[in-house]
Parts: sequence; C-alpha cells; structure tokens
Amino acid sequence: MFSVFRDVKLPDIFTFLNLTFGFSGIYYTFSDPHLSYQFLFASVLMDGADGMVASKCGKGVFGKDLDSLADAVSFGVLPALIIANLGSSAIYFVIAIIYLLAGVLRLARFNVLSVNNFIGYPITASALMIGSMLYLGIDVSIVTAVAFVLSVVMVCDVEYMKVRNKPVLLVVAVVILSSLLVNQVAYLTLIATILYLLSPLLDKVIKLRW
Repeated sequence: MFSVFRDVKLPDIFTFLNLTFGFSGIYYTFSDPHLSYQFLFASVLMDGADGMVASKCGKGVFGKDLDSLADAVSFGVLPALIIANLGSSAIYFVIAIIYLLAGVLRLARFNVLSVNNFIGYPITASALMIGSMLYLGIDVSIVTAVAFVLSVVMVCDVEYMKVRNKPVLLVVAVVILSSLLVNQVAYLTLIATILYLLSPLLDKVIKLRW
C-alpha cells in the first residue's frame, strides 16, 4: 500500500531534513528572521550531508529530483521570501521574484544536463551568501543588489568547479555549524562564497600568469 517508502534511501533522509529546515525557515521569516537564517544554514548542512552520504551509499531512484525539489524550497523560496520582506518598496518583491525564478531555472537545468561541473553559480551557494550577509547585519540594499547579481550568475553559462575534496567540504561544514553558535564566524562563510563566485575569473588569471 505504501511501496513508495521502499525506494527512500539514507541520502533521501538528509534531503527530507533539508526540506524540513527550509520550511521551518519560511515559518519563522515573519516572527524571528534571525532564526530563519539559522534554519537556512542548517538546510545547507543537510544538503551537503546528502551529497556525502550519497557518494558512499549511492542515491535512490528519487535522489536527484527529490534533492532539487528540496533545494527549490530551502534555497529558492526561503531566500526569496526573506528578500521580499526586507523592505516595503516594490523593488524588494521584484528582485525576490527574479531570484526565485532564476534559482528554479538553475535547478531545472542542472537536472537535465550531464556535466562534471556546475553550469551557473549553484543555488545553495547563492542562498548561503545571502543568508550570511543578513546574519551579519549587512545593509539590506547591498543584500538586495547582491541577490540580483546572483540571479544573473545562476543562469549564466559560466562553469563552476564542483568541490569534491572531502577535507575542504568538512572545513566548510564546521564553519557553517560554528556560525550557528557565533555570529561573527559567518564572515568566513561569506568570504568562502565570494571566493567561489569569483573562482572562474581567478582561475583564468592564474592560468594567464603561468
């Protein structure tokens, strides 16, 4: 009667946690924005855990699609809703819609492409950058402008290297987890997302020097 649950694998559990934290962030957006940002960080951690477990155990039949659906909520709807509520001006709402549409389109393209790296800036990194900036109290006008830039970069054709180095991923996870306890650690998260955003340009500069 409930055969669908037989196809749910261990990585999918972390995807469900990602979705649960994303929904929780949406729920607290209006009453406790700070907690909402923390749930966004938690969603990023679960998204990373999903990938780590899947590399060990393999994904189930729902893996890729389920992951994208969860990401659409946690890293698409949640940040867009946060942006829309940053101010009363219509510009916040418009940029929130642009960000949401760009993020969903980015996820849809990811599902149909078969490439080793990412095409366009990943939506998870975009949400993490926006969440880090707000968590640190950076001016909302700057955050909104950055959200618009990220919307463009998410749907561009620039190739971003998929980070597979486990020690690096572990360090990033520890930094994000530490940010939940100490706000100022989020500066490291913000710096990491900015460096990743600029990585294709930095890679070209390094190659030119060599």
